[in-house]
Amino acid sequence: MQFYFEANNKITSRKALNMKNSKQGHFFAYFLLGIIVFSFVGYIIVDAFKSSSHFLLLLTLAGAFGGLSSSMRNQKLMLPYRESEHIINLGLIADCIAGIAGAFVIFMLLPGNIQNLQSLTSDQVLAIGIIGGYGGGALINRVVDKYLRDDVENLKAQVNETKSEIQEVKSQTERDNEASALLERFFDDSIPENPEEIEQLKKAIKEASPAMRVEAFYKAKKLRQATWKSNKQLMARTIPVFEALIESDPKEEFHRHHGHLGYALKDKTPPEWERAGKALSKAIEIRDRLNKKGFGFYEFNRAICKIETEPNFVDNRKLSPTEVREEIMRDLEKAIEDPNVTTLIQVSSEPPIREWLKVNNLSLPPNS
Repeated sequence: MQFYFEANNKITSRKALNMKNSKQGHFFAYFLLGIIVFSFVGYIIVDAFKSSSHFLLLLTLAGAFGGLSSSMRNQKLMLPYRESEHIINLGLIADCIAGIAGAFVIFMLLPGNIQNLQSLTSDQVLAIGIIGGYGGGALINRVVDKYLRDDVENLKAQVNETKSEIQEVKSQTERDNEASALLERFFDDSIPENPEEIEQLKKAIKEASPAMRVEAFYKAKKLRQATWKSNKQLMARTIPVFEALIESDPKEEFHRHHGHLGYALKDKTPPEWERAGKALSKAIEIRDRLNKKGFGFYEFNRAICKIETEPNFVDNRKLSPTEVREEIMRDLEKAIEDPNVTTLIQVSSEPPIREWLKVNNLSLPPNS
């Protein structure tokens, strides 16, 4: 109840202040109008002493009169007051200024007035000034209101656009966090694999931001490199991640996604030689199209995939067909251009290459 009376008192005080301000505004407005009218009479009396300055001052007074009259008619008279520390509302002074501006605009728009200034009478100048001040001030206000309204609408549109962008960033952040959490959980080998969880993870990666997908790639790459010998079951969990990253790259701009998928398919238990070979071939195709140098491991591992899927060698340890021999040798020769691969071939624990070369009576170039 006490709050109600305090609020009611505040409203009553504000109304009283507005009424007081309105009364004072009308008083000063009528006082100012009286001065203007008195000035009109004075200038009309001295009409015989016409001059340009005489007409311009008369036009100024008439415009101010018209601006005040328009404001009084619309009951918008108000004394100047300070709205805030840095803003002052000019009130009726602004009305006078708007009226003066309207008077001069109308005066300049009427044909022949400026050229034939001396031919005009005081009555004509008064009429032009009052009409211009009364209607021109309103016109200026409408123009200003229109531009302000347009600015407000533009500002609202920008605010709404910014809100949408903020919401999108917020939503994307939430999706990225979800993808990161699912990835951490999936790479924890103490938690059993779940087919539904795999699909959920792949979907989250595809909906993640580019930055999050880069993070997912490096996490999967690091895990694959660390476990391809010691923990093949955990290493195989990187395969869905690389698959999701490939599906998120319709323009085929990243060859390493395919390359590491090929490595993982080749090294899993049991190996998927054919799929691994296709993934590595795709990695080579993208790498060459993008004119990237290095990555000879692609050819090295593809050669192993071709050897492991060549029936003559796998089943009977016999010579491979000529076409197959040439393909495998091209891959090996390309691979050893990379010094890292050359070292790997020399000390490799993978027997297929050395054994295949022996069965087919072949050898690598001397720099191997």
